[in-house]
Amino acid sequence: MSIYVNPDFLGVEEDFKKASQKPKQKISPERLEATRDEVREKMVNFLIDLKSTSGLTNTKIGSSKEPLRITQKANEDYGGHKEYVGDWERCMGIGDTPLQILKGKSELQNPNSDVMRRHNAVLVSLNDQFADPKKQTGYRAINAKVG
Repeated sequence: MSIYVNPDFLGVEEDFKKASQKPKQKISPERLEATRDEVREKMVNFLIDLKSTSGLTNTKIGSSKEPLRITQKANEDYGGHKEYVGDWERCMGIGDTPLQILKGKSELQNPNSDVMRRHNAVLVSLNDQFADPKKQTGYRAINAKVG
């Protein structure tokens, strides 16, 4: 299970026609950059809590997306709009059993779960490649964007 945290994601625009129909963060890229350390700390605490609550085996904190890569991604995919790049900070929860994976997924999908309420978190999107693995490689993961 991978969890990609959108820094200070404050909601989703109603108009999805822009930027390949991806959600738009309602704060400026400058604010996103300025709050990265705070967001990273919140992400670590969220992940520790998710691990404890769902019984995940391990956690991993990913590297921050570099400013140059954010600019490249914005230019390549979103017409230069950095506010559409959602995975500035990344982390991973690791489960060894189907029960751990399903419990973690359930916690993320339930807006009233203890973990989501304690951290005032919102599930922005979830892509379940655990139930439907990649055909050529067998890759399995549950990728979630949480704000």
